[in-house]
Amino acid sequence: MVKLQGGEYIALERLETTYKTSHYAANLCVHATSESQKPIVILFPHEVHLRELLASNANLPAPDTDLHKLCEDQSLKEFYLRDLQAIAKKNGFKAIEVVQGVVLSPEEWTPESGLVTAAQKVQRKAVEKKYLEEIKVRISVHRCYRSVRSERADGYSYSVCRLAIRSRKGLTEGLSDS
Repeated sequence: MVKLQGGEYIALERLETTYKTSHYAANLCVHATSESQKPIVILFPHEVHLRELLASNANLPAPDTDLHKLCEDQSLKEFYLRDLQAIAKKNGFKAIEVVQGVVLSPEEWTPESGLVTAAQKVQRKAVEKKYLEEIKVRISVHRCYRSVRSERADGYSYSVCRLAIRSRKGLTEGLSDS
């Protein structure tokens, strides 16, 4: 259980169990802290299903694109965000349980990498440590994005946020407006 910024609690493991039903996720970890308004997801794509999707969708990258490049693609991050949000809606999640951003991981999560146990249980601390910089970017860009969208600073300068969003080409994609 994690207490979010608004004082409400969410059960990360319960959210993970439901979000893992995504046809396009091989593994994932839900991340939130007491400073979070909503959780984000760190996700390792199900490569076979992902490539099938890419082959049938002209708006996404080519199916033969390297997985590392795919995980950097903003349209793919946006796809994963919409997919996870649809799962949340289908399962009746509260607004605070719906993910606000996605970090895609191109590296398989194995016991050797330390990201899962031998029983394939996610090692939350190891995943958070490995993807800390990407998590920080997602959270800070989301805060800034929300500030600009609502036209109030919330501790950030409006003009600095707008400039940051413009300069981080595509980083606002893959984030929810709410």
